[in-house]
Amino acid sequence: MVALRDDALVYARVERRSDGKLQVLRYLETALATDFGDGPLGGPPRDPEAFVASVRELFERAGGRIEETTLVLSDRFMRMVFAEFTELPTADAARQEALRFKLRQLVPFRAEELRLRAVEVAPLPGQEEPRRMAVAFAFEALLGPIESAFERAGVRIGMVTTESLALASALRVEGLGLLVVADERSYTLLVSRDGEPLLSRHKELAAPPFRQAGSAVTRELRLTGTFLEERLPERRLDGVFVAAPEAASWSELVADALGTGCVVVDASALGEELGDLPPGFRVDRDGALLGAALLEVA
Repeated sequence: MVALRDDALVYARVERRSDGKLQVLRYLETALATDFGDGPLGGPPRDPEAFVASVRELFERAGGRIEETTLVLSDRFMRMVFAEFTELPTADAARQEALRFKLRQLVPFRAEELRLRAVEVAPLPGQEEPRRMAVAFAFEALLGPIESAFERAGVRIGMVTTESLALASALRVEGLGLLVVADERSYTLLVSRDGEPLLSRHKELAAPPFRQAGSAVTRELRLTGTFLEERLPERRLDGVFVAAPEAASWSELVADALGTGCVVVDASALGEELGDLPPGFRVDRDGALLGAALLEVA
């Protein structure tokens, strides 16, 4: 599993032991020799050859024969929206065009420039059309050069997922759950229902540091709570999780906005699922690599 951060590539080799626990057998990171383009969905590496060099260094250090991997992207680079449909074509090209047509109404990006992946999820009570799709999207201009760099290092990217989706998989939230994933620049609110994504909201922190943006975050949390109360009035949150550098402050915001306590994401949040961790591995920051391993198995 590989995660792309703002300043580093992170590799983890994760396996399930005979006792059922996940074990991180290899963990390392390589600093990026270049950054990526600015913009709400990022952009291609500014120095493609320097990025190729960073990818090669990562896999040379990882050792062994690695032919395929899963890539975990920040939610800033890969987003998810939900769209309703009466019907979808079965042919891939027609299906993609139907998804792009819908996205033109939902997101402020040129749909022709996006790569899409959609999965059907359970409908919500009261929705206008019978089918509901979770649609993940990222700029082709970002994904293409990343895939090319990995291929030049001899590694194929088999699956791309977002940090929030992968971390939610590691936490295995039952019932109705809310996961807050944040860094110094942005945050994602991911609601899942019985293991399926139900709602995703990604926001930039317009006034870093975090404490100066608290009121805007509280407003987003309350909007999320209101959405759930209106669409699922019979359900209550069964679990709320926070993975953030200032987890205590985020927990206070969640408690104030939603009137519920939350679990700070660390090794104990995974219960008995997790074996010993290597030095430097932090579940709040690196747990998405564990979840990516579970997604790959699924």
